[in-house]
Parts: sequence; C-alpha cells; structure tokens
Amino acid sequence: MWSVSYVHSVLMDAWFTQHNKGNCSKRNASSSFQSQIYEIKRKRKLTEMIKSCVTFQNSWISAIKILVF
Repeated sequence: MWSVSYVHSVLMDAWFTQHNKGNCSKRNASSSFQSQIYEIKRKRKLTEMIKSCVTFQNSWISAIKILVF
C-alpha cells in the first residue's frame, strides 16, 4: 500500500515540474551542465579502458602465437 507521504511527494513533484517548465533556474542549468560534463568524462574514461584492454588482449594473443607456432 502506498503511504500518504509518498503520494504527497509524487504530487508535489508533479506540481513543481508543471509550474516550473519555462522557469529553469541557474542552479538547475548548472547541475545539468555538470552532469553532462561528468557523462562525457565517464565515456572518455570507459573508452580509454576498453582500448587498453584490447591492447593488452592483442599483446597476449601475439605472445601465444609466437609460443605455439
């Protein structure tokens, strides 16, 4: 069963969102910008990790080929 406080919270969030659609505050814009920067950095770091893993894997494959053949 949903609690009264949860329902009240959801209704207040809906009201706040509805009444502030065109009124984006600087804090919210800044927060959105910071989250975009974080996401870009996260993707860049993930790409670097994948590249290093592929390089490591390729070096092992090369070493195994030398030993086997």
